[in-house]
Amino acid sequence: MDINEIKISDQLVRLVQIIFGFVLAQGLGRYEDVILNPISSNENFLKFLALVTIYITTILSWVDWHVTMKLRPYCFHSWKEQLRLLSDVIVVCLYAIIILSIKYFSPNQRYYNPRFFFIFAGIFIFYLISGKLRQTTYGAVASRIALILKYLIIYSISSIIYYLTYTQLISLINLTLTPNMPFVFNILFVLYFLFIMLVYRYERRKKINMKRKGLKIGIDVDGVLANQIDGLIPRIQKRLGISINYDDVIEWNLKIGDSSIDKEIELAMESKDYVLSMPSHAGASKVMNNLYERHQIIILTSRPKEIEEWTKEWLIKEKIPFDDIKISKSGKKSLCETDILIDDYLGNIKDFLRETNGFVILVEQPWNKKREEFISYIKEGRLYLVDSLHKLPEVVKSIEDKINIEANHKSIS
Repeated sequence: MDINEIKISDQLVRLVQIIFGFVLAQGLGRYEDVILNPISSNENFLKFLALVTIYITTILSWVDWHVTMKLRPYCFHSWKEQLRLLSDVIVVCLYAIIILSIKYFSPNQRYYNPRFFFIFAGIFIFYLISGKLRQTTYGAVASRIALILKYLIIYSISSIIYYLTYTQLISLINLTLTPNMPFVFNILFVLYFLFIMLVYRYERRKKINMKRKGLKIGIDVDGVLANQIDGLIPRIQKRLGISINYDDVIEWNLKIGDSSIDKEIELAMESKDYVLSMPSHAGASKVMNNLYERHQIIILTSRPKEIEEWTKEWLIKEKIPFDDIKISKSGKKSLCETDILIDDYLGNIKDFLRETNGFVILVEQPWNKKREEFISYIKEGRLYLVDSLHKLPEVVKSIEDKINIEANHKSIS
């Protein structure tokens, strides 16, 4: 995704929000009598309660959608993303239909009342479609499909129960039931549907709050997530006519003819094709999705500021989730306050260990084998080594447990 797509996505989101805000405002005008006289009649009270339910639901949905779009904007080059946009617009339309249909909501309305409840189930169908499409672009953590599916089932079953029971009530009203029975039944169901939606939003927030209680992890791109050497080797062969292997790169200033590895990387970084076609290290997407579920992920890189958007585009393409990205002009990642730094460059690791109380996970590479000066940090339990990204979740869990134990000891003392 390039910067233009992000701008278009932002503008489209604003447009939809403006239109929907207009619909909400129109709804308030449309039901002025209901709002000003909610207890003047059973019908007004029922409409007022339905109105409160849909407005609370709509506003909460609106806020969540706005946050989602900041993190997961539309990528218009993909037909799946275009379909996601259509699904989200349909959700907005369904909310508008519910607001407009409250006009027909009454204690004894056989035909229009069930529609109010069934539309809620319809909204979750399109939540599910949109979420699944979002996952295809941004990875599994981009949407909580299981949670949406659970509430889709709840709303669907509840709507069917309402329809069957309410139809029976209307049929029997003149035989055995008091006239107020349908009114009470509708009140209970409106409150029940509001309760379900609030619980759904609570469960979504709980996931976010759990993540905030996790660790703040700073992770490097090149040499950790991105395999810039394998992407560089063909360029060196073509440009300099020299063949090298991955394991030959034992230092960044390694001489290659009249050039060096660091100079070749700096030159290659000027190419968007190189940056976007760079392969990721094995397990990068799966492992980062795992960590993202629980912790805050901060991408830390010393790449030029000019290619930040390319970096974001590469992360999205590789389905690597993140909460923020920080470009360190000085190269000092110790300036970024994180609990854990995951890096491959010994210089960054040295600064971080000396200048912070945080922990470091070193991803082993041919160019970081000379680490004798770090033995004390390994023994101290502040520096961990991994030879594969697949081992990161286990090590992070170990560090998290250690931090929690130390925090408990401090609170007791």
